Parts: sequence; C-alpha cells; structure tokens
Amino acid sequence: MSYIYLFETKSIQSYLGRTGNLRDLIAISDKLDNFIDDSNDCILGKVLQTLHETYPDDPINFIRRRGGSFYSYSKNESALSDFRKLWLLVFYQYFPYMQHTDYFGEISDDSSKFKEEISIAFKKLNASANLAELQLPYSTIAVEPNKSTGMPAVDYERDLASSTLKSIIDSDDESVSQRIYQKFIPPQKGVDKQDSRYKLLIGKFIRDFNRYQNTGSDIAYLHFDGNGIGQTIIKIRDAQSNLDDYTKTMKNFSKSLSESTQEAAQYAFSEVYQKVQNEGKETFIFRPLVLGGDDLTLMIEPKYAFEYCVKYTKKFKELTQKKLCASIDKKILNTLESSVKDGLTASGGILFNKIKHPVSNTGAIVEGLASKAKDLTKNKDGLQELSQFKGRSAVAFYRMSTSSQESFDTIMSRSRTFKCRIPGTEIEQFSLGGGVYFIDSDIEYPNISNFMKFLERHKEINPKNKDYSSVISTFRKMMTSLSRNDFYEAKRNYEMLRNKVNSDIKNELYKLFTLTDSKNHQSDNFEVNDNFYYRVVDADNKTLYLESPFADLLVIYHFMYADSDCDEQIAADSNGI
Repeated sequence: MSYIYLFETKSIQSYLGRTGNLRDLIAISDKLDNFIDDSNDCILGKVLQTLHETYPDDPINFIRRRGGSFYSYSKNESALSDFRKLWLLVFYQYFPYMQHTDYFGEISDDSSKFKEEISIAFKKLNASANLAELQLPYSTIAVEPNKSTGMPAVDYERDLASSTLKSIIDSDDESVSQRIYQKFIPPQKGVDKQDSRYKLLIGKFIRDFNRYQNTGSDIAYLHFDGNGIGQTIIKIRDAQSNLDDYTKTMKNFSKSLSESTQEAAQYAFSEVYQKVQNEGKETFIFRPLVLGGDDLTLMIEPKYAFEYCVKYTKKFKELTQKKLCASIDKKILNTLESSVKDGLTASGGILFNKIKHPVSNTGAIVEGLASKAKDLTKNKDGLQELSQFKGRSAVAFYRMSTSSQESFDTIMSRSRTFKCRIPGTEIEQFSLGGGVYFIDSDIEYPNISNFMKFLERHKEINPKNKDYSSVISTFRKMMTSLSRNDFYEAKRNYEMLRNKVNSDIKNELYKLFTLTDSKNHQSDNFEVNDNFYYRVVDADNKTLYLESPFADLLVIYHFMYADSDCDEQIAADSNGI
C-alpha cells in the first residue's frame, strides 16, 4: 500500500493582481518564482529539508514537482501526512488566500487497480475545490485587516510554529528579482551567470522598468501556456500500470516541458533584444512575472509584444518536439495525440494597458484573452475551415484605454460590438471581431503573422510617408463612420482605398478580410467585389451581425509602428517634463 498527496494552485494570474498595486504584483511574482521546483532552495525544498530532521531516510517521492503543482507519494503514511501539514502551514503563511486544491489518500500496489485508483485520486483533487474547509489565517474580530486587501493581516516576522518555520519563510531579498530575470535572459557567449557584466545587464533592466513605471505609458501583459497539456497528462497517466512507471514518465515529461518553456522564452527575448539593439535603442522595457511548467507571464514594451509571442510559440513547438521524442518512451508516445510527437503548441493573451492603472483585474482579463485563444485553437464553434488548424498556436489581444473592474465578457461585448444599422437589411449590429487569431503565417485564415507582414510591407512601400496613411487613415475614418451609425460611408471609404492602392496591396487586403468555406462566416457582396467585413450567421444561415478585424490592425499598427519611444519617455520623466 502507498499513500499519495496531490497539490495544485489555481488562478495564479488573478492572485498576482489581488491588491491592485503593481508593486505588490511584482513582489508576489518574485515569491512565486521560488515556490515549487526541483531545487532545494525553493520553498518546497526547504519544507523537505525540515522534514528530513524527523525522517532522515527521505521517504517522500515526487511524480511531478513544477509549475505551482506537485504530486507526491510514500510508503510511510506518517511521513507524508506530516509533510502535508507542514507544507500547508508554510503555504498559508507565504501565500495567504491563494486558491488551491489538495488530496491525501491511499493507492494500491496492485497494478490491475492502479488506473482506476489514480483516476479517482485526481477526481477527488479537483472536487476538493468545492469543499468548505477552515484555512489559515483564520480571522477573528480582534485580527487587524491588511490595508491593501481587507483580509486578515499575516505577520511574516512572527514565529507561528518554530524557528525552523521562520527559516523557511525568510528569503534572500537581494537576489529575488535577479533570479527571475535569469530564467528569461540567457548570458552572452563567454559570460556565465556569476559574471558581473551579466548581473549589471539585469540590474539595468530592473532600473529601467522601475523608472518606466513613473511615465504612465502603455505596457503589454503577456500570458501563454501550452495547448492540451492537461489532456496529455491524463493520457500519460492512463497509459501507466504502476506508480514507478508513472513517476518516471511524468518526470521526463515535466522536465522536457519546463526546459522547452524556459529555452523558448530565452530565445524570444534574445531575438527581440537583438532587434532593439539594431534599432540603436538604449532602453528595453521587460519584466518577467511567471515562468514554470508550460506557463509564461511577463510585461514587455508594447512595440515588441507581438514579435515576442511569434518567436516564443514557434520555438516552443520546435523544442517540445525535440525534447519529448527524446525523453519519453516510444510506446507511451504512440498512445498520445500525433500533435505531441510533432511538437506541442502554446496559446495566450496580450493585454495593452496603462502601467499606472490598477492591476486588480489585469490577471482575469489576460486569462480571459488566453481562454479565447484556446477556444479558437480547439475550434469550439465547429467551423469547417478551422478543423485542419486544430491545436495550432493562437493569440487574443485587447487594448484597454481606461481602467475597469468589469468582467472580461462584459468588457469585450461592450467595447467591440455596437449598433450600426445596415440599410436594406435587418442587420443592426457590427462587431470589430474578437481580437483572436492564429499566429503562424502558413495558416490560410486571418493570422497575426500576416497582419504584421502586411503592415511592414506597406511601410516599405511608403518609406517617406511617416503615417503611411493610405491604409491606416482610411481604417480610422471607417471606425469613425461606423461609430456614427454610417455604414455606407465606411464602405465608401474602403472602396476609395481599393481604387487608390496598387494591385499588391489590393490582394493583401483581400487575404486579410476574406473567410471562405465557413459554416458560420459568409462573404457578402452588397455592391463591391471585395468587402472589409463578413457575415456571422446561425445554423439556419440567418445573419446575426457583420464582423471585421480591421480595428485589430489599427491596434497592431499603433503599438508596433506608431507608438512613442520609451527612451524619450523615460528621459522626459527623469527631467520632470
């Protein structure tokens, strides 16, 4: 008989912004970076070192130990039970009120019962989120509330259990920020992480970001995670017959996944930073927040957000294909989706926001965007033309100009859909699209890479026109006309644009705005050959509303090609301008 203890954290993105203060968000991300991994220096490692004093034979084994979660087991019930108690005590004090699930139970050594029992264990783990359990810190009327959250205050200095517990909670604050930057920023050739030049470079990133916070400028929040990782883990579990085999396979899978995530993040950073240097810029705004398992969250200068996501997702797929095929047994690999052998993909969200806006709702919004991207890659709407692209990388993005505490769905429906009566029809609604697209350029469907290429090519065609406004200014006029309920004026502006530009740009516009062979989207010819919109229809082919992605092109243009330089903004702030 063995005993199993499973632990998972939930809603980390929302927890990061729980106080609404950017300073607190950064502090929490630094603590999370040292939360759960394979090292002895993380919080989990220190708990195990403390447990070693009572159980020197180290009876705790781990199936998985990365990315805010761990699955452990032991033959010694008492040791695993004490580990659970000590872990939860530290966890509650270190991250008060963070949502989590955990489960402690038995599992048979009989291989014929393993699949059933391990499946039940994970079902009970998920169900534990709905159990009403008393958790620390427990608030009584005499407890002082925390000024930021209103929740019971937690005193990190007070020794609640023993001097050992206090040593677990204490950390080396001097190296905290440096540590998370080191995961994202690889040292240059010939330079190791202990080299003073490397530490000075990271120190510059930290100082530049701290100064940028005072400018009140835009910042981009990126959050990406792997597609179908949960289902892949379940299939790996179902393919095992005992704990030892399960542990071996999961360790290899988790290690390969974590290494792929980190190396892809470093590759994307290197590519983008090289571009920054080629442009002659002295400042690059970059602040890592979370990197663990298949999760990546960071803040980046808006100009480079899209390029980072394109580079990251491409490299992530390439690395997972290489590492998973090398580390997982071929028999197990053959039981998984073919997409796993071809390389895992990642999808996510990008939120453009003012850096001084409260961040209390930032996590929820960026998670909502990532969820929309995953809906596209899962083809939840059952669109015929998307079936061949199922599982591909996707991204959803949104620009917030004002701070809001509304739900993600409310914000999206209010800001991207408005009434605009189409003369001669019963249609009274126009949508600017969901801001969600595939990333790869080889997909014959509107995608971020083609949007970027279109804008870049158009910039090259009009090198002397700073605004290269034949397209951009027309899109802006169309936005104004639609907001004034003047559909025909918007269409007239688009016709004039098509008549003015050359055939190359005309073909590019056609590719950008055309969706074909669609179950829910139909092209529509009112009076012109090619339109800037398509109809969204129901199962009976009744038009629900018109939709167009041209507003999203304006967002990409604004941040990639028209936004002001952060060097100037920081210099202006430093001079008190």
